[in-house]
Amino acid sequence: METHAASAPVPVRPSLEVVELEFALDLEDVKAGFDEAAAAAARATGGALLFTMPTAAIADCSRVAVISLGERGDHELVLVILGEDGLSTRIEKVAESSNPIARLARSWSQVMERMPAIAA
Repeated sequence: METHAASAPVPVRPSLEVVELEFALDLEDVKAGFDEAAAAAARATGGALLFTMPTAAIADCSRVAVISLGERGDHELVLVILGEDGLSTRIEKVAESSNPIARLARSWSQVMERMPAIAA
């Protein structure tokens, strides 16, 4: 009888850009204004705020900011999620997120990437 040891899942490590965004967000006053804090943290890390929106229908999520990190051709989309308490934040990579806004973020990013071609 052949047995195989179950392999433990490999932990996903955040990219340097995500870690930098977390630090930059920690320096911002989220209570004074989530949208402004997310935008300032994105700028501080060389990222771009794509959009923010309220998300009252999603559990433990009152607002979401979608941020693009990295270079245009090699960017990473992340969600900055404001908890229902209005103070706590967490960052999720769009590619790994189960948050319904992740699908919207991917679609929005694809549209924005094609805008120069559409306008031409």
